[in-house]
Amino acid sequence: KNSIEYSPGVINSKGFTINKAWTTTEQHIGSWINNSDVFGGTGNNKVYCKLNAIAFNNDTTKTATVRIYEGMTVATPSPTPINALTSVMSFDTAGTITPATGKLVFEAYAEKDGKAGKFIDMTALNLILTPGSTYTAVCLLSVANTNPVSMALFWSEDF
Repeated sequence: KNSIEYSPGVINSKGFTINKAWTTTEQHIGSWINNSDVFGGTGNNKVYCKLNAIAFNNDTTKTATVRIYEGMTVATPSPTPINALTSVMSFDTAGTITPATGKLVFEAYAEKDGKAGKFIDMTALNLILTPGSTYTAVCLLSVANTNPVSMALFWSEDF
């Protein structure tokens, strides 16, 4: 059992619709970063962020695998704050991932052709972003495709 005490805080979310040439290897959808430095300080973040839910949809012609890794290697990220005044989180879609690095914490499958979007409650998984940590979402398909995969992640920030 996780020893971190957690009480629900502000609910935030960030979603992405990614149009790219999907392949049969893991490709970056987006990364969520709990920043170490917040609100003008250095190393001052003490806020834990708990993942509450994930939603995704797949408009490609093949079933997609969606995975979330903790601590995945992401080269040349370009994080953007969710809100520099009210959130400790940033997101990145520009980084280049090293597939299958980090700890796999979630995996699900999205049916093809956008037939059934998925919403999954993740609270029971007790996935918590501590200050300085990152979760990265990836997608892979059984064959190459260029249609969009959409995803949103919902979390609480314990202020």
